Amino acid sequence: MGRPSFALHDRVAVVTGAAQGIGAACARRLAADGAAVALWDVDLAKAQALADELRSAGAKAFVQRCDVSRKAQIEAALAATQAALGSVNALVNNAGIFKAADFLDITEADWDAVIAVNLKGSFLVAQAVARAMVAAG
Repeated sequence: MGRPSFALHDRVAVVTGAAQGIGAACARRLAADGAAVALWDVDLAKAQALADELRSAGAKAFVQRCDVSRKAQIEAALAATQAALGSVNALVNNAGIFKAADFLDITEADWDAVIAVNLKGSFLVAQAVARAMVAAG
């Protein structure tokens, strides 16, 4: 049995941490299923390369630099995405970091950075996108 196809034409999806790995794979799948994809990442060059790849395959892609640990950057990214693509219909809240070190060598600053992106960032992005979805009806 083949995998189901989801019609996402006229839909807008935001993918955080979109420049590589799982985020890039999700963006490719969403684009293949017809969604316009907003690629939010701190690595603008890699996100732009992915957007170019998606566009060359006929997809609509928008790139926005966004540090998800910063509420102002999330709000700016959301406003820019809505201006470029329209109302957001889906979110892949994927951004995350990991500080590779021995447990005894992880600093408080390292831990704070991980929590800021992986926990706080996920909350802030979900809240901002949910508010936008509610406002859009």
